Amino acid sequence: MCIRDSYWTQAAQTHLVQGQVVEARQALDRALALDPNDALAYGLRSNIELVQNRTAQAREDAVRAVAANPASPSAWLSLSLVKQAEFDLDGALAAARQAVKLDPKNAQALIQESSLLFGMGRLREAVKLAKRARTQAPQDAYVNTVWGFLQLARYQVDEARAAFEAAIQQDSTLGLPHLGLGLVLFRRN
Repeated sequence: MCIRDSYWTQAAQTHLVQGQVVEARQALDRALALDPNDALAYGLRSNIELVQNRTAQAREDAVRAVAANPASPSAWLSLSLVKQAEFDLDGALAAARQAVKLDPKNAQALIQESSLLFGMGRLREAVKLAKRARTQAPQDAYVNTVWGFLQLARYQVDEARAAFEAAIQQDSTLGLPHLGLGLVLFRRN
């Protein structure tokens, strides 16, 4: 990958942070035209497609990301998210585990694996991974949200409330921490 190639991928990331999805998509298309093996560009495009409910295209791009760079945790994480959206939870878990194997300190991969295990009823394993994710990213709203739901499942209502409140403070636009806080208040009554 040359400097010019990575420029377009970085530009796409900047556009995504600013909520400019059309511009991000254009930058990713340019990046991939210059380097058809840009795993990060495929992964980002997969995420866009997934949010837009185009799972077939998201899957195709996630598979391309992994093929382009099998050592990329973010590529495996993109594949995990697609598999989860397709209700292939075993495939999603396998991809998340590969991402964690490649980068044991990747908070997003850790919390993805944790949330999948939680959904499968494997609470003890989920809590262990979520603790690791919180160590890596204590200010991440999604990490705190998952932690809150795990604590709620363990009847640790005060800790759940603190986690949901922290998540809301970190990103008030997320719906799940608000839902979790509502459940905490319901459980208290």
